[in-house]
Amino acid sequence: MKRTVDAREGAAPGGRRALALALLWTASLAALLPLGLRQESLPLGYLGAWLLGLGMVGLSWREQRARLAEQTRQERAATLEARTLRSMIEGMDEGVVVADARDVVTEINGWFLSRVGLRREDVIGKKLWDLHPATPGRERARAVVEEYRAGARQGTYVVNRDLLGMHLSLRVQPVFAEGRYQGSILNAIDVTDLEKARRDAEAATRAKGTFLANMSHEIRTPLNAVLGLTGLLLDTALDEQQRDCLETLRDAGESLLLLVNDVLEFSSIDSGRMELEQAPFDLRQVMESAADLSASAARAKPLELTCFADPACPRRLLGDPERLRQVLVNLASNALKFTERGSVDVFAERVAGAGDGFVRFTVADTGMGIAADRRATLFERFAQADGSTTRRFGGAGLGLAISRGLVKLMGGEIGAESRPGAGSSFWFTVPCRAPREESSAARQPEDIAPLNGARVLIADDSPVNRQRLAALLTAWGCVPEAVADGAAALARLAEPLPGNAPFRALLLDDEMPGMSGAQVLAAARGDPRLARLPVLFMSTRRETGETRDPDQIAGAEHVAKPIREGQLRAALARALARQEAGGAPACRAALPAPAEQGRTGAAARRIRVLLAEDNSVNQKVATAMLAKCGCRTDVAANGREAVVAVQSIPYDLVLMDVQMPEMDGFAATAEIRALPGGAGRTPIVAMTAHALRGYREKCMAAGMDDFLAKPVRIEELRRTVVRWAAGGTRAPARGTREIALLAAAPGASAGMD
Repeated sequence: MKRTVDAREGAAPGGRRALALALLWTASLAALLPLGLRQESLPLGYLGAWLLGLGMVGLSWREQRARLAEQTRQERAATLEARTLRSMIEGMDEGVVVADARDVVTEINGWFLSRVGLRREDVIGKKLWDLHPATPGRERARAVVEEYRAGARQGTYVVNRDLLGMHLSLRVQPVFAEGRYQGSILNAIDVTDLEKARRDAEAATRAKGTFLANMSHEIRTPLNAVLGLTGLLLDTALDEQQRDCLETLRDAGESLLLLVNDVLEFSSIDSGRMELEQAPFDLRQVMESAADLSASAARAKPLELTCFADPACPRRLLGDPERLRQVLVNLASNALKFTERGSVDVFAERVAGAGDGFVRFTVADTGMGIAADRRATLFERFAQADGSTTRRFGGAGLGLAISRGLVKLMGGEIGAESRPGAGSSFWFTVPCRAPREESSAARQPEDIAPLNGARVLIADDSPVNRQRLAALLTAWGCVPEAVADGAAALARLAEPLPGNAPFRALLLDDEMPGMSGAQVLAAARGDPRLARLPVLFMSTRRETGETRDPDQIAGAEHVAKPIREGQLRAALARALARQEAGGAPACRAALPAPAEQGRTGAAARRIRVLLAEDNSVNQKVATAMLAKCGCRTDVAANGREAVVAVQSIPYDLVLMDVQMPEMDGFAATAEIRALPGGAGRTPIVAMTAHALRGYREKCMAAGMDDFLAKPVRIEELRRTVVRWAAGGTRAPARGTREIALLAAAPGASAGMD
């Protein structure tokens, strides 16, 4: 349309000039013609001038005709373009409204007209706002257009809302020419079906989550009886066959529990409902606790399980320690399952990358390895490295899929390298984010000063262990040296050292080829030169009923494998301090097991506990377990009975189920907290089969003080009872997954589920 107007405006002046020239030439010729007739000498000149003028007029009219032809062509092209544009707009399955710089509607398509119930002539020439109902959205859209006009906004403005009986996606696109605002285009897209599909998907996800939560609760409730009563029976006098049957039953129940946990975790990740914490944590503590959860499986084979962090790794990180530990446990358990001999090594190191870089974790094993055609599907759900019907190893194939989902949520990557017969190496990275409030001084352990400059000999047949221990000792200021067996250790100890700087300690592996650690220790004690040398005896044997003759390790510090950095550092500091003081080496007795500590504390006095539980089997199991913890237990069958009981008797602790008839655990807790005096401050611990992530926080928000997810081991129950009976404070944040892993760890004490 603009080109047509320009052509007309450009053609008119040219035509007027040509006509004026022709009239001027004709008038001049008419005035001079009589004179030319009277003077016979001028006729030819006038005739030539007349012919020349006639030619000029002809040229001018030809130019005018060409201009008129171009004008006609442009008008036809503009008309065709307008028709094409209108046809395209009319054919669109969405609403289109075009407005000029004054917000006046210049074009609208039939889709929009049919929805608003108007005719084209009723809209064209009206203000854009006349189409918009008088709602707050109208003023917001008007403000956006004003921002376009003022140059404060450039991009498309999008808003989704219910309008005209549909769910519309409204898009306002500005039109600029040479930097000046020329108008806007409004698109209205009907996304009702998409919105319905989204809402249906969300409803399906919620239904699936509710179903899984209910199924988890219903499965955990009978597991409460199966594992709880099994644990109680295992503490009685049994013959060998009975004990074997009960241990098999317990193992089967624990496998079922782990499967339930995996399904819940995978469902949370798959539905996008998983949220990660951002809290400061100690990297080495997380790694060591993951190794502890896997240690019993390593001892059962037996396998060498090592766990080290490179000294260059920061001690403190910001993230979700529970989820990090879960990935480490999944990968370590996977490695232990597929490794029959050798070792499993867990290692962390810092690597360069965006921001502060990444921490790379590696879990390497000496197992059977993985074929190349299986590696591509390792991290898929329900995938197994051995998918045949004759496969030797069980599992649902969810552990690696869960690990991949968690690592992705943490902002890292995960992968695997393997060759059949040569072992496997699984790795993953997480961003290296340090807590802002901590200084660099907090990253360095406080008790390394006594170790500075101490020469230490390491005797270990594992090259990985030698390398990792040497790096650790070097970071503490020691001067380490490493040998591969006992004979080499004795030979090196007998050699003179330059500068009269003898070895001040020996780190001795228990199990080595040729000479065992005990044999090396005996030989060293028989040499007068080495009789007083401090020895740290590194062994996988722990306080689990597996003992050795005390005379074999007399005079040595015992350091349990997998080695905890803090324990090793403390043991080495003690040994060097005794040597400085001139005292005789002494074998440090292992700390009593947590179970023994709990029995001592619980037996100190009769603790009175109220159990709020509606399931009769759970009542029987919990009461028996609490009796073994030295508690006197009363039972309330629902929340209302629990409130009445707390008003009547000063209980040390209430164990509160959540799902109960008449009054649930949340309502009962609220009523107890509203009671006057000490009754309202009675410690309440949730003990429930609801174990989805976030349920613990829900219980704490309702006024409860702690959380135990069923199944609960008797040791976990004992620690909780003793802690709260002694006037404990609110438990630190601990996810249900960690409790479940502790409860289901192989070799854990049996207890209530």
